[in-house]
Amino acid sequence: MSILYGTDFSSTANAGIRVAAALAEKMKEELILIHVLPDPVPGLERADQQEEAEARRQIEELAKAAGGNVGARVERGSPDVVLPRITRETSASLVVVSARSKASRWLLGSTADRIASTTEVPLLVLREEFSADEWLSGKRPLEVAIASDLSVVSDLACDWAASLAKVAPCRFTIVHVAWPSETYHRLGIDGPMLPDHTHPAMERLVARELDLAKERIGSSGPCEIVIESAAKKPAEALAKFANRAKVDLLVVGHLPSRLWRAWEGSVARAVIRSSPISVAAVPHIKAMPAVRAKPLMNIVAATDLSAGGNRAVAHAISIVPPDGTVTILHVVEEGELTAEERARIVEGLEGLIVDQRLTECRVDVKFEIVASSEPAEAIERVAREIGADLLCISARGRSHLPRILLGSVAQELLLSSQIPVLLSPG
Repeated sequence: MSILYGTDFSSTANAGIRVAAALAEKMKEELILIHVLPDPVPGLERADQQEEAEARRQIEELAKAAGGNVGARVERGSPDVVLPRITRETSASLVVVSARSKASRWLLGSTADRIASTTEVPLLVLREEFSADEWLSGKRPLEVAIASDLSVVSDLACDWAASLAKVAPCRFTIVHVAWPSETYHRLGIDGPMLPDHTHPAMERLVARELDLAKERIGSSGPCEIVIESAAKKPAEALAKFANRAKVDLLVVGHLPSRLWRAWEGSVARAVIRSSPISVAAVPHIKAMPAVRAKPLMNIVAATDLSAGGNRAVAHAISIVPPDGTVTILHVVEEGELTAEERARIVEGLEGLIVDQRLTECRVDVKFEIVASSEPAEAIERVAREIGADLLCISARGRSHLPRILLGSVAQELLLSSQIPVLLSPG
């Protein structure tokens, strides 16, 4: 394993070698200094040879001055092609470059972000203000902010950031930029949205997912959650927060190997360009592990005894396996039910279990009547308490207004349930 450090021999780039060398020593990995020259020009072979000889002399001097386990290489080509190739050849775990450079080939906004878009390992973009001495010596924790958009990509960024605590103590902040319309789009919601605030079900979903992100940090160090508001400019909000909170390192996940047009509009690229502090861009390159779903042995079917709700019960009955359990759940408004009202509800629920296969397959059918002013919360609570594997609900209940999803029981459960939900057409 190794750490690659790209330098163009500028004073800023060469100053970062000391930081990279200290980090590599702490991680017990080899540091490889790399300088990339342009491809040879026909007719200028002699000049190219002299340029390469001078580059080798300079980089070997830098490697010697850095001390420790430091190697040096001079390569030909484009840095954003050469460095990713060498990461594969050397099994590198990290690529480090300087954020500022006098040479146009390494200018932030061209080569640095192109490397981030193609490399399969994290890219650490160092700014001059980044000082690792106190952190690596254990004198103070590294202040790390992790950008989270509640996706698998940012989960991997959390995992990588947490691994820094193995090097030296860290203190973490998970930063989520709240932009309601983007969140609605990410969840595939195209129904009417509340114009003045985020729907409570959406807020609960965001809070739950941020808590899950925080769990990924685990015992790696203290961690807090911050939600920043922004409209269409999440990178700017992240950069402003990092500057205001005096963060040492901003970690952001991204998808590598994309079309340049897609990378141009990515948050990671904008953060690399605009952040006033050092940035680590963590690519999503892990193969997704095979997942085996649990058998649907325990199903909860919620119905308000409307035609749509009863079809959700029918769906549950049709898919429950032999020896499984179906719990038919009905939620009423809070308050005491009269004996007559309860008897009428029970009669209506019992009338739903006329399927002969329930007896043939030894399916256990149970009934639950719960009083609550929040039907979605009540349904999810009951399902969680009985260990349900699946929730069956109707897209619409008694409402005659189609597509009014926000605020409905169906929409709230789709947003907040930690149990798989089967949505039956209304």
